[in-house]
Amino acid sequence: MDVNTNANNAPTTVVIVEDHSLIRDGLRMLLALERDFQLGGEAGTVAEARRKVNDMKPGIAMIDVGLPDGDGISLATELISTDPSLRVLMVTGDLSPATVARALASGAHGYVPKQHNADELFAALRTLREGGRYVSKVVASSYVLQPAVAVGASPLARLTEREREIVSMLCEGDSSKHVARKLDLSVATVRKHRENIMGKLDVHNVAELIALALKAR
Repeated sequence: MDVNTNANNAPTTVVIVEDHSLIRDGLRMLLALERDFQLGGEAGTVAEARRKVNDMKPGIAMIDVGLPDGDGISLATELISTDPSLRVLMVTGDLSPATVARALASGAHGYVPKQHNADELFAALRTLREGGRYVSKVVASSYVLQPAVAVGASPLARLTEREREIVSMLCEGDSSKHVARKLDLSVATVRKHRENIMGKLDVHNVAELIALALKAR
C-alpha cells in the first residue's frame, strides 16, 4: 500500500532537508518531473526541518547527514519518533560504513549517495512510498557484502553461499519475488531462505541486516 496516498493516487508529499542550495535546486527540479511526488517544502537546517515537517506532514523526508546546526541522522530518529508514518531517505555524500550503519540503525528507511542519478533517486522514493526500504547498490556492494564476506569472523560467514547470494539481492533492494525470479526459485523457497538468514544473524529486517554487515566490516 502506498505511503501517505489516497484512493485517487494523490502524489506523495516530499520535504527536502539539505543545506546546499544548488543541491536543493537539483532535487526540486527532479521532483517536478514526477507526478507521483510533489514538493512540500525545503529546509536547510535542523530547526527549519522540524518546523517544515510539522507543518506539511509529508510522506517522505529526504535528509542530508551533515547540517549546519545538527546531525541529520539524529533528526531522522526524532522525526520518525514523532510521526511513525513518515518515511526517511538519507541523501548524502557520506558513504562511510559507520555513518551508513548508524543511519539504518536509527530507523531511516533508505540511503542513497548525492552522486545518484535520477533513476536511482526515483527508485528509492517509490520503494519508500510503497512501504519498503532502499539502499543504494553502491552502498550495498561496496560496503556491505564484499568486505564482510571476505572476513572469516564476519557474522555473514555463518551463511551458506546461496544465502549470501540472496542477502546480496535483498541489500540491493530486490523483493522476495524478484529474487525468486532471478534465481529460478519459488517465492516460498526464497522466503524460507530469508527466514533462515534472519534467524542465523538475529536480525528482523533488511536494514538491520545491512547495519550488522557494516559493523562487522
